[in-house]
Amino acid sequence: MALHRHQSSLERVLDFSTPFSLNSQQRQRATTLLRSLVQLYGVEQTIRRRFKPASLIQLTFEHIKAQDAFLSFYFSFLYENLCPGVTDSTEPDITVALSFFDDFSTWDQNQKEDVNRASEKFAEYIVENFLLPLSRKFDKSEASRRLEQDGDDFKDDDGNPLKNKRNDEFGYLQVAHILPHCLTAVASQNTELSDSKKNVLRILDMFDPGIIHLIDGPKIDSPLNALTLTYDHHREFGEFKIYFEPTSTQYQYRIDSTEQNPSLRDPLFPVTRTLLLSPSRTIDPPSAQLLGVHRAIAKIMNLSGAGEYIEEVLRDLEEINVRADGSTNLGRVINLRLGGWLNSLTVS
Repeated sequence: MALHRHQSSLERVLDFSTPFSLNSQQRQRATTLLRSLVQLYGVEQTIRRRFKPASLIQLTFEHIKAQDAFLSFYFSFLYENLCPGVTDSTEPDITVALSFFDDFSTWDQNQKEDVNRASEKFAEYIVENFLLPLSRKFDKSEASRRLEQDGDDFKDDDGNPLKNKRNDEFGYLQVAHILPHCLTAVASQNTELSDSKKNVLRILDMFDPGIIHLIDGPKIDSPLNALTLTYDHHREFGEFKIYFEPTSTQYQYRIDSTEQNPSLRDPLFPVTRTLLLSPSRTIDPPSAQLLGVHRAIAKIMNLSGAGEYIEEVLRDLEEINVRADGSTNLGRVINLRLGGWLNSLTVS
């Protein structure tokens, strides 16, 4: 679909107005089959850098709200990979895709290996085209201003004295996007939105149907999609290594890290914080829905091992050199470029 100059809205690019749904028989059949395929591959089976493809598929299915859409996407992807000569440019009907697996229980070893490879490709697609392209310490600058204004009586926003705080309890703050630009990158002007980007938007909407409207166009830079974090935590949040879990109190979150190594884990976590609202409530607080999607992605990346895989690909984006053992992720880098994502990624 051509993205014309005045058609920058994601709503005009992709239609999310009608939620996709399966009938009860299709849903039960597809869910049972997905679990069987995950079991066939092995939920703990790893490939490069402890990445677990089947675990990623299972975790994504468990954490998204639009499970029917995910099932259709998964089995259509498998069918297209297993029957490339049969499918055309139109996405196969879920009934056709599911019927392909009617005799799954009688498949020989070669057929099982083929479907395992297809599932692996699907998991890699999710990583490369969705996951890859996504403390509250007192601000040092603000602390300096308050010291100059209030002298030794300067306090933080909770009224706590700041004069006895250690230097490492201060940090320069930055505004962080909850969901980054590259997840919602839309082709500009008269260029076309690639199929890769269309699917990324579809996957994002599966996590929480309608979420696209919260980050459509200029809303991506609105307070709904923003948090103020220190530099280190900004980076970790952007890498989905920190997430916000809501408590029973409005605007209050339990913030935790996915890092389990005691020597690397910030001792601050877990910590409970209440988001500070603007005095007149004229500025929207960070969206609980967007924080929920961010949290789901963080957990999926951590538990499936996708985070380490992503770090490897990002290193290749920086170097694009063949390693000593002759291996490289150059093929994946090329796929990112062809999908239109490479220019959207900022590697720091």
